[in-house]
Amino acid sequence: MRVINVNAFLERERQFQKLWGKPNLKVFEYHDDTNRDYCILSHRWGHEVCYQEMVELANMGNRREIRRRGGYQKILRTCERTKDDGFRWLWVDTCCIDDRSSSEVSEAINSMFHWYKNSQRCYAYLHDTTLFPTKPDNDSFKAFNGWPEWFSRGWTLQELIAPKDLRFFNKDWKYIDDKQSLASVLEKITRVPASVLRDGLSSYRPSAAQVMSWAADRRTTRTEDRAYSLMGLLDVNMPMLYGERKKAFQRLQLEVIRTSNDQTIFAWDPEGKTPRASSVLADDPELFKDCHDVVQIQPKEFDPEMLSVWSSSLTAATITMPTMPNDQGLHVFTIASAGIQIWLPVVPYYGCPSVFQAALACRKGNSMMPITIDLASFGSNHYRYIGAIGKPQPLPEYQQLYLACRDDARHDFTFEVDDSMVSGFTRCSTFPPIKDMASPNDRFVITLSTANPLVIVVYTDNANGCFAVAFGYCFGQEWVHVVCEQQDEPSVDHYARKVHARMYNLGAAYAQRMAQVHFSGEDEPYFAKHWHLPKSICATNVICGSRGRQGGCEVSIDVVRCAGCCSGRLEPPLTNPGPVTPLYNAANPSVHCSRNTATAARREFNKLRVSFNAICRKSQKDRREVEIQPIIDVFGVKYLKDLVGNITFFDHLASLSGAGSTCGPTRRRELYVSPLFVGESAAVVVRKVHPIVNTLGLGTSSLSKILLLTF
Repeated sequence: MRVINVNAFLERERQFQKLWGKPNLKVFEYHDDTNRDYCILSHRWGHEVCYQEMVELANMGNRREIRRRGGYQKILRTCERTKDDGFRWLWVDTCCIDDRSSSEVSEAINSMFHWYKNSQRCYAYLHDTTLFPTKPDNDSFKAFNGWPEWFSRGWTLQELIAPKDLRFFNKDWKYIDDKQSLASVLEKITRVPASVLRDGLSSYRPSAAQVMSWAADRRTTRTEDRAYSLMGLLDVNMPMLYGERKKAFQRLQLEVIRTSNDQTIFAWDPEGKTPRASSVLADDPELFKDCHDVVQIQPKEFDPEMLSVWSSSLTAATITMPTMPNDQGLHVFTIASAGIQIWLPVVPYYGCPSVFQAALACRKGNSMMPITIDLASFGSNHYRYIGAIGKPQPLPEYQQLYLACRDDARHDFTFEVDDSMVSGFTRCSTFPPIKDMASPNDRFVITLSTANPLVIVVYTDNANGCFAVAFGYCFGQEWVHVVCEQQDEPSVDHYARKVHARMYNLGAAYAQRMAQVHFSGEDEPYFAKHWHLPKSICATNVICGSRGRQGGCEVSIDVVRCAGCCSGRLEPPLTNPGPVTPLYNAANPSVHCSRNTATAARREFNKLRVSFNAICRKSQKDRREVEIQPIIDVFGVKYLKDLVGNITFFDHLASLSGAGSTCGPTRRRELYVSPLFVGESAAVVVRKVHPIVNTLGLGTSSLSKILLLTF
């Protein structure tokens, strides 16, 4: 490390004051921090003096201006104090690091905690106060939570904890007191336990979450330094990459994971105050603010008794504790390409198969209950999912999970909504409220993000009818859902909140479903909802356009009259579509044409029928994808490939048996399919097949089956 020779610096300053030419004294020397007695300065940066200016000061024409700077005067007063205390060497971060060298900056940041720890004495200069505060003073320090600025900076946290002998000085360089004597007051200001301030980290061994909590309210000039300033406290090292912004803090957490099995790193926001859907890594130390008493439990101490307490809390009865897998991997977690691989006891929520509650090997204070977090599955990963409501199911079990360690949602997502075709209904409420909302029944914009992943828009008519459209965004996937039901809430605002609470739990499942049916073309719609209004002859259509280059999509909402598929309070004359002819049966899986089908559609249908029936008569091994070319010609390659993918389309079609039944889901399917699509071309059917799937409660694998059923 490069240190200041105190005697040489003071002698050079004396010669400057006496105007003795150009003093040629060597101010800096290199020493090992482990075998040299030196002092160190802790301060808030202002108008400082850099390394190059200190070296070239004697030859610079503006040296008088440099010597008048506050940064130079700090170094001068610290050198005088160091000499008075009987020390010869001083380290000051502003001038002992050559910031022109990125390698030197990286070495200094990775070593700084140890340099402060190994110093013989540290001088903490409080530049904005005369007396040491014992209670918050918001009049004097409004911008810094009521305390002097030194206590609000990120780098000064390690400068507070690391030195054995830390002494505070006021703005006039008058001695106040030392860290040991002020430990109780400092604990109140910084939330760092007095035992840590008196005896250091080694005696207390705080968890990773506790260390993060001490930095929650602190700020740094550069975003990356919020992470870099914590490396020494967490005993990790990593290269400096200025420009990565918040990714630096996620890299820091990954380094902690690589060097320990401390599961408190996943316990940020333990109270669930900030609803969000994101990776399991926090993006800011502020999310650890409530983790000051979160302590680690070694996996081997994560004993049956503690798990039994959690398991019993899920049900009124005492139940069997989850069985631990006989695997050494249970006691560690590793970073793999698919995510953070870890074994955790988990239990799903009722009605939400994609959302789970997981118990971590940590607890708050002396509680016997382990801390739990909510996770949502998406693809092969599990994400942090804060805000889930409801009750988890009983009987947790251990599962090996891959926790997502980075967010796919890199930007906000925008829905451009056009509801000008919503006739008879008026947009009357949104939750959360949208600022600068356009006038009713006009285009408006909804912007969603990780921290604001869901908005509910409610429409009502004059007869107490209503429906809600949910716009969601999680795991980098947008989703839309329609809620049509009888509304018995005292106001539409209450109804919007109720729908928001319900949809939030289901957001992970809807995002997963949307990702599975996402087969957009450049200018083609890729998803639609068709939902019948209760006690009405109308239905709501919601169609999402393809993603644009700006990362958003257009959504069209309209209310249409159903083609005789339901009846309601208005009781208009209905057009009888005629009896529905069964399209096929399991014994003879040949497709037949409805007699109501128009001539043009019948010709298209015949191409499909000939090809389909011919393939059904072949054995499984003789079926080849080339034989479905007539279907490709009608529907287009992009639809068939995205919906079907291979010849198993025909095998699945035959599984929809019992078309002649007069009750149950099959009859319901016949009633919806035949009236809605009689006489329409194949291209129109493709665009409208999504509402059928959602109406009938079928999975996305049924899309291709419906295509043939509609003719």
